[in-house]
Amino acid sequence: SNNYGEIAFGTRNASGTPPVDRMRIHSGGYVTKSNQPLFLTHSTGAALSANNDNLLAIASTYQNVGSHYKGSGSDIGKFIAPVAGIYWFYCMYTGQNGVSGPVIGFKVNGSFTQNFALNYNATYDGTFMGQTISLSANDYVQCSMRDWNGTTPDPWNTWWGGWLQQ
Repeated sequence: SNNYGEIAFGTRNASGTPPVDRMRIHSGGYVTKSNQPLFLTHSTGAALSANNDNLLAIASTYQNVGSHYKGSGSDIGKFIAPVAGIYWFYCMYTGQNGVSGPVIGFKVNGSFTQNFALNYNATYDGTFMGQTISLSANDYVQCSMRDWNGTTPDPWNTWWGGWLQQ
């Protein structure tokens, strides 16, 4: 605790060094966690193919707290869970050029989970998929898309991201 009516939890690397805040409960009741896993990617195009499981391999991120989303190398496009917990993931896809039925789903450790999102006849209309997923430490999640009608998905604007909920 400190003199400001707040409670802070931190860690020290060596004796005598100031602690690094890891969690703080503010006097107004807000809880902040400085290293909470979170990522957000964005792409305005991708090399996808028809009738396939197209795993999004987006290199750029707007946010990547903890660097658990991999934007390069053999793990590109994967979020690797640092700890066991409940995570929230989402993917938003806007197709162009006659793509009529984008289908979005998530994979955990290479296998599809639960349901898919489908927006039939969705040229320039967004399709959104959001899902909570229980993960163990080191499980990985990927976002996949294809077109319902077997045409090649042509993403005009694609976002996907997620964060640790608890």
